[in-house]
Amino acid sequence: METISEKECLEIITAPLRLKKEGFRHLWVGYSGYGKTVDNAKLIRYIEDTVAKCFLISTDQKNRIVEYPGEQIVLVDQLGQIEGQSAVIRGAAMTKAADDEIDFEALAKRIWNIARTTTVPVVLAIDELFDACSSSQTWGPLERGKRKSEMDRLYRQGRVLGISLAVTTQVPQEIPRLAYAMSDTVCLFRMDGREIDYLHRLGVIVGEDAEILQGFSVGEFLLCQKGQPKKRCSFRVDR
Repeated sequence: METISEKECLEIITAPLRLKKEGFRHLWVGYSGYGKTVDNAKLIRYIEDTVAKCFLISTDQKNRIVEYPGEQIVLVDQLGQIEGQSAVIRGAAMTKAADDEIDFEALAKRIWNIARTTTVPVVLAIDELFDACSSSQTWGPLERGKRKSEMDRLYRQGRVLGISLAVTTQVPQEIPRLAYAMSDTVCLFRMDGREIDYLHRLGVIVGEDAEILQGFSVGEFLLCQKGQPKKRCSFRVDR
């Protein structure tokens, strides 16, 4: 199996945005503590460095694991009113208040509206995609009268408006299958047990991949790209 550098990995993930000016969909999957959140931050910083202008929106459900240059802490309904190009949406884990949980349906709808009016690409980074679900493998909760989720629409149709999604999860069996089907690239960190079994049934990995994933250390992962052989990679886990 080919081993690639950190830079090569980031180039592959962001290729649709950099080369075609289209949105990309990327998913980081693996156990907590193995580098998903930090690596997603590196991805966002790489986009800042390589794309002339873009609007970066990040959800932060943890206690400031990473920081983004020029970030502004805002509420969902403040998006579109801020100055600059970088915003962070706080989550419940930040404020310790249950009523401060992020409304992902409202966030997705607001991002859709921003993408329709801005002239620059929009990148949404979500730290733990399961927080955007109402139950196992189900987006939501839906707005009254809505038959489809706004998150579903972002995944299915956001690319044409230049909306990119860079998301993480440590519970691959709990997020909607659409997140796998519509992702251009998926990075798999250390996992075993039922997570491995689920990814195998989903067709994301084959038998030999399971042994590789179970032996990974912090920062190591497999890059899965549609129509291409899997590649090994590791990022330095610094902040």
